[in-house]
Amino acid sequence: MVSARRLSDEKNVYRAGHRFGNKLISSAIHVIFGDRCRDVLSGYRVLSRRIVKSFPALTQGFDIEAGLTIHPLQLNMPIIEVDAGYKAPRGFG
Repeated sequence: MVSARRLSDEKNVYRAGHRFGNKLISSAIHVIFGDRCRDVLSGYRVLSRRIVKSFPALTQGFDIEAGLTIHPLQLNMPIIEVDAGYKAPRGFG
């Protein structure tokens, strides 16, 4: 899996609490699986056929991002994070 690690200098790019929640969840996953992912809640991903075919889509809504990170970690599949610039959508904030 290739996942984009969103980077931004803008203060209002994330909804209230989102940056904190991402750090909290990423830290918990770091403790369990090691430091392989830093932006667990990123929705920007490229998935291999193996991940898509084996992923148990039991989550709904935004829980899917954490599941898409944990599943390949559990199976010790390769994960690469690529830095990506991230800006707030027009009219946001």
